[in-house]
Amino acid sequence: MLSQSIPFRQAAFIIGILAVVQFIIQMSLLTKGREYAAVSLIIDDTYYYLQTAWNAKILGFVTFDGLHATNGVQLLWFVIIYLLAVLAKSKTVLLFTTLAVSFLLNGLCYLIILKIGAVLKQPVLMLFMASLWALQSLPFRIYSMGMENSLHALVFWCAIWQSIEFLIQVQKKDQPNFWGLTVVLILNAWTRLDSALLSAILFTFCVGMLAYTHRHNLRLALQRHSKAIAGSSLLAGSGFIAQLIAFRLMGDSFLPISALIKTSSAGRGSDIESIDKLVEVFLLGMPSILQGRFPTFILVLLGISGILLVILARVAIRNHSNEIRAFLNLWSGLLVGEIIYYAYVALSGVAYTPYFIWYRSPSFIFWILTAALLALFTFQHIKLVGLPSRILKWSPVVFSLLIFTVAIYMFARSINFTSKLYAARYNVALWIAENSSPDTVFASWNAGQLGFFSNRTFINLDGLINNVDYYERVLHGSTPLTDYLIENKVDYIVDYALYNSIPDFQVVHHFPIDDGSGRSIQIWKVSPQVSLDQ
Repeated sequence: MLSQSIPFRQAAFIIGILAVVQFIIQMSLLTKGREYAAVSLIIDDTYYYLQTAWNAKILGFVTFDGLHATNGVQLLWFVIIYLLAVLAKSKTVLLFTTLAVSFLLNGLCYLIILKIGAVLKQPVLMLFMASLWALQSLPFRIYSMGMENSLHALVFWCAIWQSIEFLIQVQKKDQPNFWGLTVVLILNAWTRLDSALLSAILFTFCVGMLAYTHRHNLRLALQRHSKAIAGSSLLAGSGFIAQLIAFRLMGDSFLPISALIKTSSAGRGSDIESIDKLVEVFLLGMPSILQGRFPTFILVLLGISGILLVILARVAIRNHSNEIRAFLNLWSGLLVGEIIYYAYVALSGVAYTPYFIWYRSPSFIFWILTAALLALFTFQHIKLVGLPSRILKWSPVVFSLLIFTVAIYMFARSINFTSKLYAARYNVALWIAENSSPDTVFASWNAGQLGFFSNRTFINLDGLINNVDYYERVLHGSTPLTDYLIENKVDYIVDYALYNSIPDFQVVHHFPIDDGSGRSIQIWKVSPQVSLDQ
């Protein structure tokens, strides 16, 4: 087999180099300073975590604005950032350590890919997965913005590792490791609550494969594994309940406020037709290098073709190793999970598309596995041509290094990116810090960056990091926004756009956004008298 042409140790050494080089490259971004991180890397939602963790450290309860308790976070990533906040001596240190941890998590994914390759006894497949992971995680901002994406990727790679170990043990009719699988699936749900659906599908699929393998003697198999199945199911349920309790203790609901908003008509963008939404989510989950470079029809055709080719290879190639056969079974389970998740988003009416970027790590990894399998089968087919053994041995290495080179090239082209909006908002935050008293209360629909750098109280108006009371009374109730503003003694609204009707408050300052759109960040002075008159 070609997969044995290069020794595992050599492949592992190459992957180790890729991991170290990527970590060094990404860490070099931190030398560009705080302003670069603020205007070129970190998005507004990241500050929802940073500011909330910092306030939790100072005030003793989970709050973004310092006034209202909130649970609008993903549990595991918030816990990590809170621990960083406890250790950090300043907000700037917290910002940089959060990015550094993200880069470290990106690098640790290579270690799990090594584990997967070792279990599969497939160093060539391991090389392909590692280089494709670099192509996804190095050049694109989704893995350098300080959100939970890097953690989600690491946990999901672990889920792949534990799932394939489980399925191989089942194939050998050994005792499978329920506990390792269950723990990583719990962590997957703790990293992204919506990933609980995928965790449940993977667990069900693995248990289903166990039952199918022992279908001729199912009763005996159930007797043998019933305690492990019941125990792991109880552990999974306990993990899920613990997460809900944690949300309840942080805020006033068992689901995070962000989830309540996304699953209600209060969310923005819920008017997309189901079929359009399905296509949109499908495209968002495809590898970042393809997005925006091809028409929608071509991207859909590429995705469907890749899936069909793997299915064809699974059926047509009869001499798969037992490990690859188990891996293909897992790939099938992931395909089912992706289809179910996409269908849920498209058909449920959830206003989820604007936020889908945070879920995409499992989708990216699914496509990495798909492309790596196709590359492996292609190289195995090339072997039949009868090329010299040296070419056969090193061609996968050369191919993987070429992909990594492309990733570095794209990274080099991306580092000079600057968001004009983020730059303007960063400067507005600094202006507010210098020109307002510490007890001034502000409000904004995009409050993260403004609140973090201004060190002023900023109430979040889109609700994602506010509390249940705001959701129930204003977003989902009949209380006018202006009444809420006055009730909370808000002095100014700051934003570049309005997502709710407000009275004709006076604009006291405006800061142009130098992006050619004519937009500006404006500061409205909240006037109770204007509110009453209108």
